[in-house]
Amino acid sequence: MEETIKFLKNIGSNKLGAIKSIKKLFGGTVNQTYKITSINGEFVVRVNTIDQINVFKKEIYCYEVAKKLGIPSPEVIDLYENSIHCVLTTKYIQGLSDKEIIEDKRSLVWRKLGEYSQLISQIKELPYGDDAENISDAKSHYLNKMLSYSTEEFSNSNDYFIKNNLFNQSEVKRVINLLDTLKSELAKVDFGLIHGDLSLSNVVLNDKGGVYLIDWGCAKLSPVPDLPVMELYLQSILKESFQVEYIFEFLKGYGLDNNYIDKTRERLNAMSLLNFTDKIRWAVDNDKKEALKKYKEKLEKTKHQLLMI
Repeated sequence: MEETIKFLKNIGSNKLGAIKSIKKLFGGTVNQTYKITSINGEFVVRVNTIDQINVFKKEIYCYEVAKKLGIPSPEVIDLYENSIHCVLTTKYIQGLSDKEIIEDKRSLVWRKLGEYSQLISQIKELPYGDDAENISDAKSHYLNKMLSYSTEEFSNSNDYFIKNNLFNQSEVKRVINLLDTLKSELAKVDFGLIHGDLSLSNVVLNDKGGVYLIDWGCAKLSPVPDLPVMELYLQSILKESFQVEYIFEFLKGYGLDNNYIDKTRERLNAMSLLNFTDKIRWAVDNDKKEALKKYKEKLEKTKHQLLMI
């Protein structure tokens, strides 16, 4: 950490002016986030390895797009890179985030997130996107590299989920049935930009009631409005503290009926199962033990509701 602090002081003083203090907010050995106070103000500085620079470039693009749509977003100060690191600096936003946001304000925040999600769903391209940079490629990726691939794997008796008893035979048949139904409906599903990680921890509520949406690292082109709705749907299953009222506020902000989930539940269940199983396959293939444990726990907690059995 001392080495990183020294590094930040060197580059920070050139970009931000004389440094008064550096405080680590969160992060591990990579993808670290700091708050830097200089003679010119307060800033959020995020440090990652150079191979992740396109994630920062994607975020900058999303901030610019969001601002044009009237969505409050952090001001980008600088993107620095060398042979080892990339560093994204944005202006620090004074306000409340995550658990600091009082209960009375949370409904307002979720309604705003619904409004923002509807606005960004109109965006049909994403430079530096992980999976796709345009709608055509996004649909192809979702259909072929996720949906069709997953169905084929589940049909294999040596599939990871069968060998490790994550699904029994009747559950596998139900998963395949749900995925086949999703595949048949995909032609009528729209695609657009989503934030990809909607939560109170990625929101800053300032003292004037402005709701800032931050951290667009998971942004992608996906089925809309289903994927953002799916995020909240899963939170309502996984988190006891997540109130159903928040979903209704989000739907209202998006311009959707309160019964949208009831009308699309089977499709949302299929998308949720595809989401979890795809992430588990990725974790297995890339030997990501912590991620594998996390996603397996989420699947175990949700699968009976998602399979509707």
